[in-house]
Amino acid sequence: MNANETKARSVGKILITLAAIAILLVAVPVLLKGQPYVFHILIITMFNIVLALSLGLIMRTGQVPLCQAAFAGIGAYTSTILVMKVHLSFWVSLPLAGIAAGIIGFLIGLPTLNIKGIHFALATFAFGEILRLIFIGWVSLFGGANGISGIPAPDPIRIPFLFTMEFESKSAYYYLALILLLLALVVFYRLWYSPFGRACKAIEESEALSECTGISAMKYKIMAFTTATFFAGLVGCLYAHYAHFVGPQEFGFWTSVRYIVFVIIGGVGTYIGPIAGAVFLTFLPEFLRVAEAWEVVIYGLVLMLTIHFFPKGIKGLGDDLYSRFSKLQKGAIT
Repeated sequence: MNANETKARSVGKILITLAAIAILLVAVPVLLKGQPYVFHILIITMFNIVLALSLGLIMRTGQVPLCQAAFAGIGAYTSTILVMKVHLSFWVSLPLAGIAAGIIGFLIGLPTLNIKGIHFALATFAFGEILRLIFIGWVSLFGGANGISGIPAPDPIRIPFLFTMEFESKSAYYYLALILLLLALVVFYRLWYSPFGRACKAIEESEALSECTGISAMKYKIMAFTTATFFAGLVGCLYAHYAHFVGPQEFGFWTSVRYIVFVIIGGVGTYIGPIAGAVFLTFLPEFLRVAEAWEVVIYGLVLMLTIHFFPKGIKGLGDDLYSRFSKLQKGAIT
């Protein structure tokens, strides 16, 4: 590929990105006005994309945590307590929720990230379960098994002489979730295609060999884990104020497994994979609702068939189709 082709592809990517942002900011809210349920699905999809991207970054270092939902729970409960019991503004509690999840992620990562394989998975599973039991057992602070309801909406955004945004409709939450999504897309893209991302990839392929080349595996794994848990905390915070409820059942083991499935179905070890997996598996149940009693069965079959026939995930399937199309196009030209 020559310099002109490379420049053309870069310009094309930028134009596509700008067009997508314009559609999300303007076209989607206009077209979906008066359809709150569709807004709800889009908001949940954006939350899932951020969580899948954060988990994908950890898995790029060769680790598979079973506690990503627990860190979302930390963010959710932190913001809820700060707003409802300490009476802080949501805009103060939002970054604090992410920081709290990131700090706990850092502290949990120090003793566990030296462990590899199934033992790391079990250690993170144990942490998630301990945290869930704390949420249930400490009733006075976390509300016990019944959780905490009546969580207030974010404080209105007021810009004098321009507009006031009050979070009374799903369209307002849509913009808030979209801002978080765009922030996550930029941050994880820069990390993924940077020396940091290449170091994580080297650690995944061979931690011992990467150490021999001067890469501090523990440092990079801690950085990836802390960054991922910080974003999980932000998602948890937004979800709590969006749903106006937080409970331990929302952030258990099976929720963490669901996020792992997003990454696997989308394509492990790729930037686009977690995004594709989160979108596909968030919308799939909505399309399967017409099947009623067979919905869960069909959902399971789709997962099994996808894993069997497309082991590289949706991203791998897209790459194969693009490669075949390119070959056919070249053959037609020649």
